[in-house]
Amino acid sequence: MKDSKRDRLVFERYRKVTTLLKEENDKKGLRLVQELINECTDYINYLVNYERIMGLQRFRAQSDSEELSKFVKLEGARADKHEILIGKFKETNIYLIRDSKIKNQVPKGGICSLEPEKVLGGDRSIIGWWAEIITKQLLQRGILKK
Repeated sequence: MKDSKRDRLVFERYRKVTTLLKEENDKKGLRLVQELINECTDYINYLVNYERIMGLQRFRAQSDSEELSKFVKLEGARADKHEILIGKFKETNIYLIRDSKIKNQVPKGGICSLEPEKVLGGDRSIIGWWAEIITKQLLQRGILKK
């Protein structure tokens, strides 16, 4: 499958930020970016499993209350993982934009090239979307292993 321009730009921003951090030997920045990528993969893996489990639940003979109970539990865990991802994303971006050795070179939006105004405004859906794209891009390039 051919990458979209948007997907390539997401990876290029990641590469630009990590290259600048490496050139400046900014260990804290590199650690934060790696922790963010770890949270992205954790979140995306959970979503994949969540969708698989919910798909299987539809075919099992269960009462509506049992199915609802499982859904509520799974949805709560998904929301928690999303909050953790958002927190790590904000922590990383704040560091990159305000405190890092590369703060004067970091483009608007920090590590995320998707709609910088929405990212800086805390748009939750953009962060989840970015996590999906960067995870896919890093997997395709062999930077992340399945």
